[in-house]
Amino acid sequence: MCKQGGKQVRHILYMCALNAKSTNRACRELFDRLVAAGKNKKSAVIAVCNKLLKQVYGCVKMELCTKMIMLKK
Repeated sequence: MCKQGGKQVRHILYMCALNAKSTNRACRELFDRLVAAGKNKKSAVIAVCNKLLKQVYGCVKMELCTKMIMLKK
């Protein structure tokens, strides 16, 4: 995540990552593994942000693929 793009979107994503590291099992494991490996906590939260982005992208892509399959039938 870089400083380009919308500040508000970055802020919302960061706040979601803070919540996800305590509620989402995959994000919590990633955060704990990175902190145990010596990363500082803020870098680990940014890694959780990236994981959330990938999860959202996967959901959106699957939804688009599902709609395209339904339209072909």
